Amino acid sequence: MFDAVVFDFGMVLSSPPTLFPALGKLFGVPADTVARHYEQGRHAWDAGGPASDYWAGLMKLLGVEPTPELMSAALDTDLAAWLRIRDDAWALLRDCRAAGHRVAVLSNAPNEMAVALETAPWRADVDDLFVSAPLGLIKPEPAIYAHVAERLGERLAFVDDRAPNVEAARAAGWEAHLWVDDAHTRAWLTGIGVLPAPAIAPA
Repeated sequence: MFDAVVFDFGMVLSSPPTLFPALGKLFGVPADTVARHYEQGRHAWDAGGPASDYWAGLMKLLGVEPTPELMSAALDTDLAAWLRIRDDAWALLRDCRAAGHRVAVLSNAPNEMAVALETAPWRADVDDLFVSAPLGLIKPEPAIYAHVAERLGERLAFVDDRAPNVEAARAAGWEAHLWVDDAHTRAWLTGIGVLPAPAIAPA
């Protein structure tokens, strides 16, 4: 029996198709241009840095004047897009809890996202929420895995879309899976005994 099932957030639960088009419209640049530069500076924001530093840096890369009003609108657009999770991902959270498991989310995300996540509709189906910026710890640093294990227990099942984060979890002694899609995650969770095998209809 696992002590908990731990999910990353971005991509593993939420993969908003409207994010880059919405930001592109806001900035007046193509969506694929936003996508190309979106991750630059994101690590520092996820580690607790100011939102203004991230958005000003991104807008400069895009050739856009970083006014306070535009940065505020960009932050609101970003948070709103990420907060919606896929129906199949939400079903995984619920099914893990229905199978008797504690469910947690471990995400590299900024302080603003940590606050917003607490009010998300799916938050009621997550027992524990660990976010890098308010913790002052970030994946794949070993300390964040140690912090989670101290809170949840040593036997943990973990799903993340980034190989370094999965490798760090395995180094910490967790069962870890590199995310591909929701069906792949469900099959893995079934294979390690977190979820029951589907019933086979009689012939």
